[in-house]
Amino acid sequence: MLHNPRKLSAQLLDYSTTKKLEDAGVVELKWEVDAPKYTDAIESDQFTVMRSLTGSDDDMESIGSVPFESGTASYTFRDETLMSALTAAQLDGNTAVPQVKYRVVRAATLQLWGFSNTTASAQTTCTLPMLHLLRVKDYQTAWADQTARTVKVTWQYAEEAGAVWDDRAKMNIVVSSTNREGAAVDVTSHTLTTDEMTVCEKVIQLDRSCVDYRLCSM
Repeated sequence: MLHNPRKLSAQLLDYSTTKKLEDAGVVELKWEVDAPKYTDAIESDQFTVMRSLTGSDDDMESIGSVPFESGTASYTFRDETLMSALTAAQLDGNTAVPQVKYRVVRAATLQLWGFSNTTASAQTTCTLPMLHLLRVKDYQTAWADQTARTVKVTWQYAEEAGAVWDDRAKMNIVVSSTNREGAAVDVTSHTLTTDEMTVCEKVIQLDRSCVDYRLCSM
């Protein structure tokens, strides 16, 4: 027998459910096979994972694979490229929310019969909610080293449904300084690295003395 995929499901992860920046916007696919204890007709095989950003079969493309393992009943695949694959038009809040379709198929049967053998594959759709970039809920500042004029900034993300992260975006900390009369002196912007965004912490070197500093919203 061939152990074909069954019961395919797709779940969009966001920050409110994972509390991890690296998971926000990942779609987790899960599927099963029937009767895993029986020997498979093709031991050396894999599942091909496909995705259509429009919901149309004509736009299906391969996005990865998962090795088939004899005796294994359940499988998981993480689609970590969905956010970066969506276009600006698809993310526009004034247009329809895209419906993404996923298909999982045994690679051997795909090569032999294509999609004519419908029992060899499983598919599901994932209707995305209104997505928005993860935002900062609150932040705090404290001296890291007052003599060296370094400040540690920490923050928390808002735990909101539909909050995702897209690697095409950037997060900045903007620091403004004023003199003792309150007149603006300068404004500096610090782009956060992925590590800093993940740990929610950055140490900033203040360039001037004898001025008042204020952190602006990120």
